[in-house]
Parts: sequence; C-alpha cells; structure tokens
Amino acid sequence: MKTTVWSKLGEFLLPPKHKVVKQAGYTVVKFKDGSYYFQDQFGQRPQSKEEYEREERRAKEMEAHFRRVLTKHRAERGEPPPVFDED
Repeated sequence: MKTTVWSKLGEFLLPPKHKVVKQAGYTVVKFKDGSYYFQDQFGQRPQSKEEYEREERRAKEMEAHFRRVLTKHRAERGEPPPVFDED
C-alpha cells in the first residue's frame, strides 16, 4: 500500500454512517464448559461484568426458546424429541 494514513483508508473501507444503522450482527458462542463469548459486528465485547451477565441471560433465554420450538416442531412431525448436550 502506498499510504499509511489510516484515517483516510478507514473512510474508504467503512460504509457511510447512515448505512451502518441498518447493519446487524452479533456473535454468541457457547463453549463446552458453559462459558460464553459475545462480540458485535464491530468486534466490541461487553465492557463490564453487568453487561456480560445481561448478555449471558439473553443467550440462555434464546437457547431455551430454541429448544422449545425445535421440540414442538419435531413432535408435530411425529419425530423423536431432539437430544441436546447437557450443560
């Protein structure tokens, strides 16, 4: 690259500010030991213990909801209930 003026390069690579609002993306990873990893589309992670715990509660609620929906769906199709790994 011919330039090291990173602020100018960032202007080129990033979408316009009014387009960023429409972007959405959040990564949630649950490890085998039960711990979680959270990251938004910009690579930002929870900044405090309270924020991490709030995200953890939301992740657990989402997982429970997914399990209920999947179990109901399989029951309606006459399939055996799904087998989930125990936490």
